[in-house]
Amino acid sequence: MMKTISVIIPAYNEEGNIKKAVQACVEVLPSLTDVFEIIVVDDGSKDGTKQIAEELARYTSSVKVYHHAFNKGMGAAVATGISHARYELVFPIPADLQFDIRELSKFLPLIASSDIVAGYRVQREGTLYRRIVTFTNHILLRMLFGLKVKDPSWVKLFRRRIFDSISITSSGFFWEAEVLIKAVRNKYRIQEVEVHSYPRMRGKSSGGTFRAAVKTFFTLLKFWFQNR
Repeated sequence: MMKTISVIIPAYNEEGNIKKAVQACVEVLPSLTDVFEIIVVDDGSKDGTKQIAEELARYTSSVKVYHHAFNKGMGAAVATGISHARYELVFPIPADLQFDIRELSKFLPLIASSDIVAGYRVQREGTLYRRIVTFTNHILLRMLFGLKVKDPSWVKLFRRRIFDSISITSSGFFWEAEVLIKAVRNKYRIQEVEVHSYPRMRGKSSGGTFRAAVKTFFTLLKFWFQNR
């Protein structure tokens, strides 16, 4: 049975990447499914992301664009995308081209017997500082929540229906861990698959800053206190 897919691309100040990210989806998705949509959520960008995304939607019927009046965070952008998603599967991906959409083909066979397929990176890109932050975050997720997913913060394919019982309350980067924790508690089936990641070539990541790391840490602790 052919799967129907809503690809969600949250974007904040990604004018150098968003066109290529969307075009890659437009080119690849027809080989993987007959029915798809590409949802771009402009999260209050201050550069040309909004205009570029609108131009893409104007000439490609499969592309839909939604905007936040101001920057709300990655989790809020993904939640907006999910609220507009029409199809059976939802697949949030980064706008920075660090994920190759062709590797969606690895996720699709596994979703037949899963509710979530979580990708984990073969070789992580990033500075030593970011690797230390990521490692610390993963240790805390294991200690506080028993979450044993190899790479909680990388791409995942979801069955749309799980969001009928799982809400995203974290506006920032903690949203992925939040969904996984709630999925485990709701006994949803999770499988993992090995994929690649690529270095960001244009623009700056808002997730690699000290401020973002601190915010995510305190969001994690707040979530733990509220959900013990």
